[in-house]
Amino acid sequence: MIKTSQLSALPPSSPALSRHIHIWSAGGDGTVMSVFEMMVQHRIDLDLVFFSCIPFGTGNDISQVLGWGRTTPHRDTLGPHLRRFEALVLERLDKSKAARLDIWQVTMTSHASGHVQRQGPHQRNDGHNVMEVQERPAEKQHWMQRKMCSYVSLGVQGYVGSGFEQHRAGHRWANIWAYTVESAKWLFWRRFPPITSFVSGIRLAAIGKAKKTRTDAGGEQVPLLVKHPIDLVIQNIPHVWGREVDLWGEAQSGLESVQGRQPLGPTDPSQWQPQRANDGRLEVMVISNLFSYLKKLANYRKHVSRIGQFASPFSIEFWPPDQRPHQAQRSRHERDNVICLMCDGEFYEMKDPKAVTFDWCAQIWTLGYHDGEKMGRIVHDEIKHARLN
Repeated sequence: MIKTSQLSALPPSSPALSRHIHIWSAGGDGTVMSVFEMMVQHRIDLDLVFFSCIPFGTGNDISQVLGWGRTTPHRDTLGPHLRRFEALVLERLDKSKAARLDIWQVTMTSHASGHVQRQGPHQRNDGHNVMEVQERPAEKQHWMQRKMCSYVSLGVQGYVGSGFEQHRAGHRWANIWAYTVESAKWLFWRRFPPITSFVSGIRLAAIGKAKKTRTDAGGEQVPLLVKHPIDLVIQNIPHVWGREVDLWGEAQSGLESVQGRQPLGPTDPSQWQPQRANDGRLEVMVISNLFSYLKKLANYRKHVSRIGQFASPFSIEFWPPDQRPHQAQRSRHERDNVICLMCDGEFYEMKDPKAVTFDWCAQIWTLGYHDGEKMGRIVHDEIKHARLN
């Protein structure tokens, strides 16, 4: 489709000339990770690939942080003869810079009495036709894996998104309306359960000295959460909902979220570094209460409570069903021991949850917007990393 003569007209520094395979995901954030799953499944050499996306989903956070915006300039980008797609590709190749992006593997497990399942109907007519997204086993599972490059939300966005999945449509604005209505239900009529009703703590996996592999001996348990926050955010890309908001980096308070921070550990503020999307670490923070959540919606940046920066691997651990704290269980989710989470645009339900484990999986080269002083956040991180080294 793209002629050799067209590529040769690009500047010598263009990323188009340094990779043999260009893979484009047309969809939302969930589709992006599903396409990456297929790349891994088919053993595509990631060192030969540039990966980018065309925003046809609802949130399109990944496209936004790459600098390409939330929507395409033309709805018929993939229309007759792909003419507009050709123009879009050439424009991106001309105004882009290569940037690395960490990919993490998220493993969700439950106790034998519970289950892990993706939310939404079994068959979806909204464009989610990628095999890995559409398939669902008939029997309930006790574990499930999913790739992640942006962020995971345990709590608020999981609950809202699980209800939204029942009404997901094939049109972006219809989806935005459905998500807004579901958010209003939780804000005005329901009650977000505190995550401390489920989460017992965060554990650093023990690593064998010889093989550098995880052992069965457990690992270091970091301090317990306090003050009963309503949302636990595990973040790779410094943004919130695709907006240029560095919640972690611009927070000026929030050290009260845990007690007894261990010196030189991941919860020690003196060990924290500026957040990047390619540094092999994840930032863990909490949204304390409904007022804090509303400030997040209003794009107010200085309100999150920071827990720590964690390298791979580590786990969010949950109370065993028979050892949960005896506190008022006002919501159905608390009574049934069900917590919901969002992982890069896909929503999951965990009943009698056991752990959510984060393992660094791979690093992929992306094409981010770069035109003079203007650039996408991921390109900004790449340039910053190059200057530091």
